[in-house]
Amino acid sequence: MKIFIYIFITMLCMGCSSRVQSIRADYDHAVQRQATFDSDIVRPSFPGGENALIEYIAKNFHYPQTCEVFGGKVIVQFTVTRTGDVTDIKIVRSVHPEIDKEVVRVCKTFSRFIPGSYRGEVQDMPYILPITFNPQK
Repeated sequence: MKIFIYIFITMLCMGCSSRVQSIRADYDHAVQRQATFDSDIVRPSFPGGENALIEYIAKNFHYPQTCEVFGGKVIVQFTVTRTGDVTDIKIVRSVHPEIDKEVVRVCKTFSRFIPGSYRGEVQDMPYILPITFNPQK
């Protein structure tokens, strides 16, 4: 009986081992496909780069007086079209409605972005921009 249990457990472990190897191979294949997919994508960018975008927002954002005590992170999403225009502006994470309105206003004033591409073909692409606000003291 002990031999039967030992053989059964050994066979069970061998089956688990092959299943784990199969899952690992699937995972490795998925990671490799994702890396290939990511290398095919060129994300949209603001003229002058990320620092220029941060400077632009800081220069053009006017903190609403009614919200001077509110701080936090607003996440805004928009689409950068094939021509570099910013469309479909949406607040994904809000801090305060007045701050959200000002973020949307500033996003509407962006100059044209450098459009993104996938496998060398220019495409409309989403852009997610987190903006952190610290209340004025």
